Order: sequence, then structure tokens, then C-alpha cells
Amino acid sequence: MSQVILFENDEPKTIFAPIYKWYMYEGEVKVRDIRDTILSKEKEVINAHEYESDWNTGLGKNSMTSRSSSYNLLKWKEADHIKDIIRNSHDNLITTLDANMWEDKIYVQCWANVIRKGERIKPHQHWNSKYTYLGGHICLDDYDTHTYYINPYTKKTFDTKNVKGKVYLFPNWLEHYTDTYKGDDVRVTIAFDIITQTVYCLLYTSPSPRDRTRSRMPSSA
Repeated sequence: MSQVILFENDEPKTIFAPIYKWYMYEGEVKVRDIRDTILSKEKEVINAHEYESDWNTGLGKNSMTSRSSSYNLLKWKEADHIKDIIRNSHDNLITTLDANMWEDKIYVQCWANVIRKGERIKPHQHWNSKYTYLGGHICLDDYDTHTYYINPYTKKTFDTKNVKGKVYLFPNWLEHYTDTYKGDDVRVTIAFDIITQTVYCLLYTSPSPRDRTRSRMPSSA
């Protein structure tokens, strides 16, 4: 079961009224239990890579999120099915909107967000530039939390409950955040950024200014 959700402005009454239109994708998938694998690799990932930024999430220096550009979860054998989930969700969204928008090859940078009691993900964006495409997240279990997406014009929020197997795609510039987690267990979700073949060629092939070491390069999907 999946749906594409449209966000669009009311009919403008003046030439200065805001005009916007974007889409979100919500899907429901079967996801294997890789939560324990992620937690077992948490310290290894943090220790193996230097802190770069927590990307305004508020999760700090000792988080897998703050190493998200230095490792790619899709390269773990335990997460091989995640690539298919992302690819299929992307294709469902693009096919529903307009088949002419299709790009046969996409690339994905994927990481884990690990949150413990009392923590939350603060409002942040994944990527806001001329290269922006799609971001997303996948819930690995049922959590008593929601993710909130902020309309940049009205500041109203659209919220989704974090339920196991739910996958969401959204424009990478869309600001979003979560509730404070109150559970005694650990909340683990998977997040990702998708870039197109065109952008990949511009940023990750010669002469690119970006770091082209294999660990930092998005995986094809």
C-alpha cells in the first residue's frame, strides 16, 4: 500500500501570494530486522570516522548521524534489501507523477539515526541547492514518535507516525523533525538521500571537487 501526497498553495489572489507545489511518498514495506546489526556497529562507525557535522539534527558528535557522509549503510550485506526498498519506492513515486521524469540510474547515500530516551531530531534539511532531489527514511520498529514536515511558507506541519515498515520520500529541502523519544529501548531508523545520474556525474566524477573515496560515494540503486 502506498500513496503520493500533494502539497499545493491555495489559488493566489495577488501577484505576491506564495506559490508552491511538492509531493511526498508514503509506502508500507516488509523490512528485515537489522536493528541489532546497526547497534552492534554503532561504536565502530563513530570511532572509524572523524566527526564532520550532525547536520543541525542536535544528535551531536557521538552519533552515527554525524558520520552520515563517511559511511554508506547500503554497502553492508545485512542491508542489501534496503536498496531494493528505496529503488522501488522511488520508481513508484516517479511513475505516479510523470514517467517522463524518469532517470534509469539513481545513487543513494544511506545512514542510521540512533536515538535514546530524552533525545530528538531537531528541525533540519538534508540538502538545499540546485542539485536537490529526494530524501527519505524507513522505520525499523513501532515507536511512540512522529516525524513532522514543515511547510516553509505557512509553517504548518504535516506529521507521520513512526511505524515499522513505513517508508517516506520527500524533497530534500523540506525541513523536518521528530518528537522527543521517551521509550526505554533505543529508537533506530534508516535515512537516505537520493541523487540523479546527472548530479552524480557532476559531483563524483572527474573533475569533481568532492572527496571521491569509495566510502563517501553514494551507492547505485
